[in-house]
Amino acid sequence: MIIAIGVAVSSSVGRDDTADDDVTRPVATEPAEVNFGQLRWEQVGRTELPFSDTAGPRTLDGVSASGFAHTEAGAILAAWQIPARLSLLTGTDGIYRQQVLGTSEDIAQFKKAAAELQATLDPDQTVPRVIAWRPHRPYDEQTASYDFALPGETPSAVQLVRFSVVWIGGDWRFQPGLFGQATTTPVDANSVHADNGWHMFTEVQ
Repeated sequence: MIIAIGVAVSSSVGRDDTADDDVTRPVATEPAEVNFGQLRWEQVGRTELPFSDTAGPRTLDGVSASGFAHTEAGAILAAWQIPARLSLLTGTDGIYRQQVLGTSEDIAQFKKAAAELQATLDPDQTVPRVIAWRPHRPYDEQTASYDFALPGETPSAVQLVRFSVVWIGGDWRFQPGLFGQATTTPVDANSVHADNGWHMFTEVQ
């Protein structure tokens, strides 16, 4: 079922002409380590989401979370938090109005995929939290795009998704389809390591 989550979400957030299916592609060395401060995980609906004392989100309002720092750490958390909430929670119309950019077609595709995903989940089913992140393109202060690794159906496989955000109106906003999609085929879990540009999500005590 975890594979279905990755496929359903990532199939809606990209265009084939910009797809990048190589999990082992070289990634430029980052100039500095991304600092999340005190990273913690909190249960939000069916899954656990990452929160940071310095990177956000700073404001919770119903099912929405906003107020992400204008830093790479803030962009990463926004790029995961916003689409994850849209994909796994109900009553998200306010998130779409306030935190989502893009064409009506891309947004409609994402909504359709989220609805299809939710229809596949049992009422009490939970979703394991995200494992790792990797920049899809170099971070800048206006746009950011990241691949995320999720547990697959077997311990030897992971599923990849790509989400992109734009800084506008004093916060990061999710834009489906902005920089294509990650491969929808499960990849070897052993390929998710630092040499391939991946960073593991950890919890700082």
